[in-house]
Amino acid sequence: MTVEAVGACGSSEPLTDFNNGFSPNGDGTADTLVIQGLEAYVNNVVKIYDLSQRLVFSAHYGGPEDGWDGTHKGGMVPVGSYVCVIDYNEPKLRRETKMIYVNY
Repeated sequence: MTVEAVGACGSSEPLTDFNNGFSPNGDGTADTLVIQGLEAYVNNVVKIYDLSQRLVFSAHYGGPEDGWDGTHKGGMVPVGSYVCVIDYNEPKLRRETKMIYVNY
């Protein structure tokens, strides 16, 4: 299943596409959160929060090598739901918020 973020002003055209769950267990399959198409928005910032609203990840996304690997302060985050906030930092594009799930 994928989650699609859409543009402002009611546009139904997807801006990005990403899996809403991943398993950073080192098996080479879905080990990072990959957001296809986000690198086209050069001013973007991706932030991941736990359900206590604690920021666990924040970075510019320039491609798959910048995907979140499920770590925070040098350790793996617990299995569970997290909130992914994509700020495009582009005129007329609103911030997108999606739920993601980390499972090992």
